[in-house]
Amino acid sequence: MGVIQKREFKTFKEFYPFYLVKHSKGWTKKLHFIGTFFAICIWIYAIVTRQWLFIPLGLAVGYFFAWSSHFFIQKNIPATFQNPILGFRGDFYLFYELLTRKRDFQDEKIDQI
Repeated sequence: MGVIQKREFKTFKEFYPFYLVKHSKGWTKKLHFIGTFFAICIWIYAIVTRQWLFIPLGLAVGYFFAWSSHFFIQKNIPATFQNPILGFRGDFYLFYELLTRKRDFQDEKIDQI
């Protein structure tokens, strides 16, 4: 699986290519999309019903799908382990790109950075 590459990223623009390298397989992107979708649904439910204990549940469900894809499909260490805030933002940006079809669910050949 490898070790965590300690790199400093000053901006999301610098970080996102690193994030994409770790999400090059189609099933990794699919499971991230599913996990983020479920997390958003759970958070909306938590807000609407004011059941705030569902907020961490949404996070756990989202990361269960995401991290499972890294450990069993992509076979790498999640970008979130490198930078939790930028990794979390990357999850939502990838979700947006997949939802709007700016990126597809196919395997991609992405150069290592």
